[in-house]
Amino acid sequence: MNVLLKPVTITVTKDFIVHAESMWAKRDKDGKRIFVSREKCDALLYEHHLLTHKYVSPPCHLAHDFVWNGWKVDVKEVNGAYFNIQKGKFKRYIDYVNKGELSHFLFYESDRDFHGILKEGDVVNIIPLYVLPAKTVLKSTNESIKSKTHDAFIDKSTLKMLSEPDNE
Repeated sequence: MNVLLKPVTITVTKDFIVHAESMWAKRDKDGKRIFVSREKCDALLYEHHLLTHKYVSPPCHLAHDFVWNGWKVDVKEVNGAYFNIQKGKFKRYIDYVNKGELSHFLFYESDRDFHGILKEGDVVNIIPLYVLPAKTVLKSTNESIKSKTHDAFIDKSTLKMLSEPDNE
């Protein structure tokens, strides 16, 4: 089985907490925080697990979270009905794909508590859903929505359809 699609139970370590805190502290060139909240940094747990266990290679650009078999993969947690693309990110994703800095998205679900930050010893079950070409996902999004917070979205049933062999 592809290591990226294998369900895994992760016990939160001190190492991950330090990583999440350091990511929360990061700021962009304008001094704005990269993550909207400390809780959002907890979504880094699965990619951190893959990297620390050396299942994947570290990223070579900020456009992706890791490299696996030559693929430049961005990890996306999708616990609701949709994968939402936040304001300003859709065009950036397209640019990354066109420049060869992003090739795939890895979508997964988890049972982590969204009403607080992860603590050392917490246990989170990760259920990988699909690894899909980024270009295909972006072409399949619904950009017609008018939202103050999101540029586009794609529902899970469309992701499932895109993962089926005759759609590759």
